[in-house]
Amino acid sequence: MDEIYKINLTILPTMMQICILNLQYNRQATNGQPLARDKYKNTLSF
Repeated sequence: MDEIYKINLTILPTMMQICILNLQYNRQATNGQPLARDKYKNTLSF
C-alpha cells in the first residue's frame, strides 16, 4: 500500500505539469480560444 502511494506522489505532479503545459500551449495557439478538440484532449491527458 505504501509503495503505490509513493508512486502516485511522483507521477501526479508530472501529469499535472503536462496538463498545464498543454493548456498554456493551446491558449497561445488559438489566441485565448481553445478548440473544443483541445479541451477534450486535455481532460483525457489529465
